[in-house]
Amino acid sequence: MSEIGALLFGAVIIVFFSYERFNRVSYEGNGRLERLVYLLSPDKLRARRIVLRAYFVYVATQLMLYLFFCAYAEVLPLIGGPVLGGGDIGASELPTVATEAAATAATGYSPDSDLISWNQPLGAVEEPSPGWTLGIAPEVSLAVALIMVGLAPSFPILQRFEAWMRDATHRLAGIPTHVIGAAEDLRRRTLDIGLKKSGTGRAADPRPALLPRGDLERLKVYMEAEGGKLRAPLDFRNDLIIIFAVSDWVLSRGLKLSHLEVRHRFEPLERELAERAESLILALDERSGFHRSGLPQPAVQEPAEEAPEDVRQGANWERLAGDAEKLADDMCLLLALYNEHGIIDLEAEDIPDTDSATETVRKHGLALESLRKFFQSGNGDAVPHVPASNTLPAWIWSTAAVLAVTFLWYSLGPGRLEVGLVGYSGSFFLRSLSELISAFNIFAIPMIVSLGIRDGGLHTHRWNYMSRLHWTQWLPQAALALSASWVVATVIIGGLVLWSPRTVGSWNFEELLAVFAFNGPIVLRGAILSLIVICVLDSPVARRPDRHRASRWRSLVWALRAAVLMGLVGALTRILNTKVAASSARPPRLWPDGIDYGLIVYATGYSALIGFVVVFCVAEAVQNPQRRFGARTTPGGESKSGTGQRRAKEAAAE
Repeated sequence: MSEIGALLFGAVIIVFFSYERFNRVSYEGNGRLERLVYLLSPDKLRARRIVLRAYFVYVATQLMLYLFFCAYAEVLPLIGGPVLGGGDIGASELPTVATEAAATAATGYSPDSDLISWNQPLGAVEEPSPGWTLGIAPEVSLAVALIMVGLAPSFPILQRFEAWMRDATHRLAGIPTHVIGAAEDLRRRTLDIGLKKSGTGRAADPRPALLPRGDLERLKVYMEAEGGKLRAPLDFRNDLIIIFAVSDWVLSRGLKLSHLEVRHRFEPLERELAERAESLILALDERSGFHRSGLPQPAVQEPAEEAPEDVRQGANWERLAGDAEKLADDMCLLLALYNEHGIIDLEAEDIPDTDSATETVRKHGLALESLRKFFQSGNGDAVPHVPASNTLPAWIWSTAAVLAVTFLWYSLGPGRLEVGLVGYSGSFFLRSLSELISAFNIFAIPMIVSLGIRDGGLHTHRWNYMSRLHWTQWLPQAALALSASWVVATVIIGGLVLWSPRTVGSWNFEELLAVFAFNGPIVLRGAILSLIVICVLDSPVARRPDRHRASRWRSLVWALRAAVLMGLVGALTRILNTKVAASSARPPRLWPDGIDYGLIVYATGYSALIGFVVVFCVAEAVQNPQRRFGARTTPGGESKSGTGQRRAKEAAAE
């Protein structure tokens, strides 16, 4: 197998075999899930799209580590790993710049050199000869891949890092905190099934009973038999209502649910809850004297004990109330899971008309209405859902816009003249590839880092929207996103620049500082653009598009503001960039000269165009989402958001 083929095959192994490791439980110590932890894998605790986002971050980190270990396999024995092969291992023949040009290449642009400036690191690489190889032995690539996915013996440091990364991505996706928080929100509410607070079991209105007659009679008998023996009888009653309702509506298929192919994954959980509910009801029937006739009977006489009768019966009732509380907790967790995966569709049906619908159909509609109220807070928002972050659409649109603008700028636009200023004479294909990779590193990497920080903050409820905060509150968030994205992208680009000189000789600390000083200002453009995109995503229009009318003029205003700001940033960063290049050239040259002025002008136009196109595309995408939460479209094309909107329209028409 060729070296490149082995390297790619190892990457494929990591992508396909890492999911099993990613899907391992990372919350064994969470007491809230002790009863269900063996029935719920991480990919069941969030919607599939969110799990895939977290897995993308996890596997991308694994691939970066894989490439590092392949290139520098000699590091493995130093950190407790195996010795792969003998002699020189790792990359030995990576693409290198000419030896006589290494000093100039590592320190930046020089007018006396034919090399392109190092803010485009791959443009300076010479075209490979026909016999060009990476120098990474195929057995090294495959061995590293097998070690990382656990198919070969691993070592402690790698295992700890993998466990930490898995835990971090789970927390980023809200596994299991999101569903637990949603279940706790439900537990603080009362499920209304049309009964009076007194617990008499009589309906409060002439609506059909939402629970079977036997369950309503059981509820009445249990509360009468309890007779003040419980410290919190109202909580016990609410727990029983949840247990009876979920058992009848969900576990017994009383309601029509959606996504049956997804529901099959939760069948073990349903069976476990159904068995616990049946066991609890049998115990309560025996304790209360309830029989199938529905009439209270004398309780079974038990042998006398040393403790008084009232104390003994009170302890038994408290034990049963504790079991009911735990079961109700898990029932709410099931509801939160089904709401997260869309299995419970609260907008599936409206309450049918009284005259034309049968009692069974009306009961189905009223049960859905009861669940709607149970899932909604006082302001009408569904609490179990995290607000839409728009992270993936924003990153896809911004990256696509950056690459499209870059290709057109350097192939058909003024970028051709800019390339002439720096003296690059390579082929059109290599030049375009170099510019696209450079643009991706400068703009796309800071964007995904900043959006990842925001997305993680939203999932953990620690992100405060910048549009409604005082500057003392949003400034720390902005500084964190800006600095983290800038540092990560600068390190990646600096590593690419130093890769080739590292393989032909040693570099000193001064050259290292020169490389990062040269590329740091350029990367700042992408970091600032990511902050602008975050401000657009945090705006009220982007967060709640259903409450605001989409306006292309609004998008144009945002885009024009971004263009002005990015134009200024592009000019300032290019000034710093050319100044560092002039001072680092061998020999140093005067600054500024005519070439510097030209590069500053081109950088201003390019950055302004990038800012305009990216912000316009992102603003249009978030103002016109393809699918809004809580809304659906009728066959006639009308947007619909439940019975509330329908009734409001009918009232307005009347």
